[in-house]
Amino acid sequence: LFSFLAHVSFSQSTPDTLNVKIAADTMTLGSDSIVTDTLNAGLSDEMKSKVHYLAEDSIIFDVADEKVYLYGKAKVEYEDLVLEANYIEVNWETKNVYASGMPDSAGVITGRPVFKQGSDEFRAESMKYNMDTKKGIVSNIKTQQGDGYIHGEVVKKLEESSYIKYGLYTTCDLDTPHYCIAANKLKVKIG
Repeated sequence: LFSFLAHVSFSQSTPDTLNVKIAADTMTLGSDSIVTDTLNAGLSDEMKSKVHYLAEDSIIFDVADEKVYLYGKAKVEYEDLVLEANYIEVNWETKNVYASGMPDSAGVITGRPVFKQGSDEFRAESMKYNMDTKKGIVSNIKTQQGDGYIHGEVVKKLEESSYIKYGLYTTCDLDTPHYCIAANKLKVKIG
């Protein structure tokens, strides 16, 4: 057995087979190029929907470890979930998705994760989400709920609610609000 990284594209030919095209050389993309791909999650008995993804810079597949790495304005869509960030890592074995921003040439972190599910949307420093269980851990979140904003240091996202450690509620839309109601623990009911 050997491990390799390759740029590949997948297409489902029958429910039990998968066609894989592997590029002979590493692709070089211009700044206006976008790499896109779709993987039918029929590879797994547990995932019933297609996973769509794209990245402005590159998509790298680690076939041996069953991981996909997306760089530069990356986007993953699965059912009603949309995740955008400058870096996204998908682990097909565990169904975990990790997203974070990346430093630009000046060292400033850009492209932090934006997570949308149904009508809910939030921004975070980093996040890990399981597509199968619909649970996740999010760091330094900011989301709008009605006329106010909820900030949280560590958030456990479950299918129907979220638990926030060191959270605050404010009507100020700044990243560092002028005023807030703070709590050590918050529970936010979704839907």
